[in-house]
This record gives sequence, C-alpha cells and structure tokens, in this order.
Amino acid sequence: VGSPPKVEIDSIYITNPNDCGASNGQISVDVNGGDGNLLYSINNGTPQSSPVFTGLLAGNTITVVSNGTGTCPDTMSVTLTDPPAPFIDSADPTSTSSCTVNDGIIIIQAMGGLPPLEYSIDNGSNWEVSSTFTNLATGSYEVMVRNGNNSCPSMAIIVNVDQGPCTPDTVYATIPQGTTNTLCADSMDVGNVMMITLCPGTAADLGTITNDIGSDGCFDYTANNT
Repeated sequence: VGSPPKVEIDSIYITNPNDCGASNGQISVDVNGGDGNLLYSINNGTPQSSPVFTGLLAGNTITVVSNGTGTCPDTMSVTLTDPPAPFIDSADPTSTSSCTVNDGIIIIQAMGGLPPLEYSIDNGSNWEVSSTFTNLATGSYEVMVRNGNNSCPSMAIIVNVDQGPCTPDTVYATIPQGTTNTLCADSMDVGNVMMITLCPGTAADLGTITNDIGSDGCFDYTANNT
C-alpha cells in the first residue's frame, strides 16, 4: 500500500477587511498535491471542501489543508489587517468674540489614517474635508475624524466653544408717550415698549424697556441686571 499523496500549501491570497472592526476579510488557498478531495480549515474550525474563507476579522489566521481522509496536513499562517485608523491629536477651540455673535472656531489636528482625512463636529452626522470649523455658536461639539474612504471613524471627543464677553450697549430711543416708538438706533417700533435682547441672546432672553418718564425725548438706558 502506497503512502497518501503529499499536500502542500503553495500560497494564500488575502483580501483585508475594508473598515476597522469589519468582518469582511477573505482568504483563498492555493494547494499543490493531495488526493483530489482536500479539506480546508482555519483556526481549528470545521473542515470544508472550499479553499475560500469569507467573513473574516483582522488578525492571525492559521490554515490547515489535508487529504480527504485527514492525512498529510500542511499548515500556513497569514495575517489580515484593518485599514490604518486616524486619531485626533488635538482640537483647539476659540471662543466667540461676544455673547451675541456666532464666530467661534475649532481647529482639528489628526494623525495617521488614509488621507485625505474627513472631519466632523456633530458626532459623525456630517463630514468635511477641512479641519477648521468656523462661525460656531457657543456650546459643546462632538469631534471625530475618519479616513477619506469613510473607514475607521474615531471615537468622538467633546470640545467646548466658550461664550465671549457680554458688553452692555447704550441704547438711544425716542419714545413718544402713549404712541408708537420712534427709535434713534437700529431697531423696530414696538408700541411704547422697546424690545431688547439680553445675553446670551437667545429668543428666550428678551426683555423690555418701557417709557414711564412721563415725557417724550431721547433717553440713555443702562442694563442693571434686574
């Protein structure tokens, strides 16, 4: 009785996962010799007749090929890798210039990955190729970076754009008593009550100045935080 034919793995062709953590890697095994009824297995899994394995994660894969009777196994190890992942090195915010202006800035510095990188400040809902974000309102932003092919988004980090100073302005208004206001500054006529916007300038922070002087004229108003 002759010995079983020798099995020899010639090569293994690799398709790496296309995203970090993705399970879509693939290997295809090329074999010489054997009895024509070869069995293939990876990582001590169940043997199969197909030389192709799909749905693989990144990592080391040990492939065993034997005759259909399990004799003369040959082994080869290959490694599947994820794409290189970018990471945020720094994200520097600039406060708004005042409490009523949305001119904050975030500048992101990222390293690694596959350029051109893309950046997000809303937890990945929207992405930009520019790493500088301008005209931002006061608040918290969830900053991320990813590869240009949409792979390997980083974990979000929180960056806060602080509010600039609130400098009270002197408001000049001509308020005819009991009639429609005629304002000397840029504003609207609102009866005999002038609407003002308080810091931080949201719709919920409106106040009023009412003419109770008892005469018409041009008056200076100063905020007293009451």
